[in-house]
Amino acid sequence: MKKTIFTVLLATLALVSCRTTPPVITEKLTVAGYFQKAQDASEEGDYLLALAYYDAFRAEFPNDRDHNLWATYETAFLQYKLEKYDTALEMINGLLDRYAKETDLPQAPKVLAEKVKAKIIESQAKRAPAPAPAPKQ
Repeated sequence: MKKTIFTVLLATLALVSCRTTPPVITEKLTVAGYFQKAQDASEEGDYLLALAYYDAFRAEFPNDRDHNLWATYETAFLQYKLEKYDTALEMINGLLDRYAKETDLPQAPKVLAEKVKAKIIESQAKRAPAPAPAPKQ
């Protein structure tokens, strides 16, 4: 009995210690540094770390319009990769709304955002249940 309780406690401790918490970026980097670290993390499959670098960039450089557009696109794309489609779509729609209001923005984030949006919509359409057949009369 004691061995069983010990095993359960040990397993619980292992699960709790493995729980993922979002990383916090405390180092100060250049714009390029934040983006490089985020890209490196993304390429390694550590999407949460990549998101943390983009969040840290936005906090450090809130007035860098063009890079913030890119950070928003990249963050939405990471949400898409994490299969958080609603979050990704919300971010993409917000990004595209900016393009509707401002004409002098770099076009690449817009083009890429539109492509990801189309993929999300297509994916959601495939997962939607088929409509029920009409009742026979």
